[in-house]
Amino acid sequence: MRKSCTLEGTDFLMTIILIIVGLAVSTWLLIIIHRQDVRKQLPWFACYVAWQVVVACSQLVVWPISRNLYVAMYWWTEAVEIALIVAATRESFLRIFQGFTSKPGQVGAGIPA
Repeated sequence: MRKSCTLEGTDFLMTIILIIVGLAVSTWLLIIIHRQDVRKQLPWFACYVAWQVVVACSQLVVWPISRNLYVAMYWWTEAVEIALIVAATRESFLRIFQGFTSKPGQVGAGIPA
């Protein structure tokens, strides 16, 4: 009986630490995105990182209140996260391969003359 209580406390503490670390890293990345004006070039990626910050903050609030609510919220936010990941990945690939879509010899083809 005593062992499960210790495990429960360790589980709680580890989850809170992971959420806080994720929040710190996402906030740091969001600050860099804002300062470098990357949000204008990659708006879906900026939205994804902002979403990560919002989710981490809400997880910090919900986890201590109710584990069942946390699990439901986790899966609903994962659905939104998947959509944002797809949009950000598409945006990145289009940006990376933009130079390959133009015909050779055209002005602005992305290949220096």
